Amino acid sequence: MKRTLSLLLGVSIVLSLPSVASAGGAVAASQQRKQAVAQQQVILQQQILMQQQLQQQAASDAASPPEKVEDVVDITDLWKSFERDSTAWALIMDQDAKVMTVAHYIELLAKQGVEIHNPPQHYAAMIDSLAVQTPDMLRTSFDRVLSLMAILEYDYGNGEDPDAFALKFLGRERYLENRQRLGLPIQ
Repeated sequence: MKRTLSLLLGVSIVLSLPSVASAGGAVAASQQRKQAVAQQQVILQQQILMQQQLQQQAASDAASPPEKVEDVVDITDLWKSFERDSTAWALIMDQDAKVMTVAHYIELLAKQGVEIHNPPQHYAAMIDSLAVQTPDMLRTSFDRVLSLMAILEYDYGNGEDPDAFALKFLGRERYLENRQRLGLPIQ
């Protein structure tokens, strides 16, 4: 894992010293300047030390071996497994593969007469988010998972009124919760 690090080394300290009319005041002003310079040097030394520590950490991170991938799976094998359940979704590390999977299932639903208009990226992110909150939702086929997401978003174009279909599919309680989530008026 590589990290890009940047650190601002410049420090500016503005001293506002009162004008001094006496010799004693000049000595005090000189001491204040010396203290300010000493403080600035301490701050710079701390920043340099911090930067060195961050560089050492970055070098250590770069030297450590990358995470080991346990299995590499062909996307078509993955999609075949999604006919039974979608639990493998949580194991997909590549976001592009997730987007491609959603796009594939949008095409499959289109062949069944269901229009989905939101982009695959939208649903990939939504599934990721909801799968963290409700992992059990992945225990069904992926076409059902995607259909549920589209119904929740009022984007499941099957020829029925989206609102009536959401009520029928979700039930009254979840329907009302979903309308609230979307910021729609509660009926």
